[in-house]
Formats: sequence, C-alpha cells, structure tokens
Amino acid sequence: MQKSVSPSVLLIAMLAIALLAASPGAAEVAEDEAARGWMLRVSPTWMESDRDGGSVVGYDGGTVSGFAPRDIGITVAGEYRYSPRVGLEVGVVATSSGVGVRARDGVVVATGTSSYGSFTLGPDFHLTPQSAADVYFGPFLAYSARTDVGFNHGEWAGVRIGGGFGWGAVLGADFAVGERGWQVCASVRYLDANLDGTDGNGDPFDVDLGPTAVGVGVGYRF
Repeated sequence: MQKSVSPSVLLIAMLAIALLAASPGAAEVAEDEAARGWMLRVSPTWMESDRDGGSVVGYDGGTVSGFAPRDIGITVAGEYRYSPRVGLEVGVVATSSGVGVRARDGVVVATGTSSYGSFTLGPDFHLTPQSAADVYFGPFLAYSARTDVGFNHGEWAGVRIGGGFGWGAVLGADFAVGERGWQVCASVRYLDANLDGTDGNGDPFDVDLGPTAVGVGVGYRF
C-alpha cells in the first residue's frame, strides 16, 4: 500500500526550497565555489625608484653607489581566489641592476651588478570580477633583499647588505583571452623597504628603497 505525502509536509518542503534558492547566502556560496581556484601571473617588469639609496663608505674612504633597483626584471605571482571579489596573492619581484664602486677622487674603478628581490604576501580585492577587465588592488607585506655591492681588486671591497620587511600595494587588471583560462595581465606595484647594511669598516647603515614595478605579461587560471 502506497502512503500519500501529507500536503502540509509538501508545502513546507516547497517553501524551504524556495527560500533556500532565493537566499542571497546560497547564491553567494555557489558563486564563491565557481570562482575558487588559482591564477598564475608571469610578467616582464620595469623597475624604477625615486630614491637613489644613497652612497656609502665602502672601503678605505671610497663610496659605493647604485642601490636602488632600476632595470628590467620579472614578476611571478600566484593568487588563490576565495570568491569573485577576494583572493590571497603570494609573489616574487626580482631584478638585477648595475652598481658602481668609486675611489676617493670620484673615478669609477669598478662596476658590476647586484640582484634585488622582494617576496610579497597580501589580499587582492577585485572591483570588476564579471567584466572583460578584472581590475583589482591590494596591500601586501614584503620581504626585500639586495645582494652585496662591491668588487674584487686583490681583495673584496664594498658593502654587505641584508634583508628587511616592508610594505607595498598593487593595482592590476586581467583580460581574458579565449575560453581556456589564458589572460593578459598588467600591474603596477609600489614597494617600500629599509634594508640594513655594513660598510667595509663594519659600520652599519640603512638603505631606503622605494621602487615602482610596472609589468605586462600573461596569466593562466586553473
């Protein structure tokens, strides 16, 4: 014998389904699930600084210059998207720029390169997640470092530089290309860091860096 379903139970079930379907929470959860995933961005990057990083005593009264990054580098960033509007990004910004080591009379006696890099971590807030241009911005914490600056002339002469924490911000946009997850990516990042250094005499000094990194490259959404 088949039991009939009570009209009151059926009515309650239908109302519950209707309320659940109309609930903003349910829609947002579904949207969040669809948006979740990784986005990888790789961009050739031009770095420029409004600070020269100073010139410091490097050895026996000489000076070393060229601390601020000014050259072509690369930015690699991975963002995990939690929802259409919020993600968490971890990235690396790196470049290698020329430096000079000067004698007391101001003549450059040696030149070379020194590598600069920043590891970044922070949230991204997407302003136009459903548009052709997915514009986002976000603050981040950065750990920056530069390799030692100097040269070998019988013995090594120059300055030792360590790493330090700072902050920064990014403004970027992703443009979808086709339907396979490929993107064209553009971004502008500002980084602020104060690094500790030691000159040839063992005396400490500060290197204040504030580069702006402009990158245009490609991305892929997984």
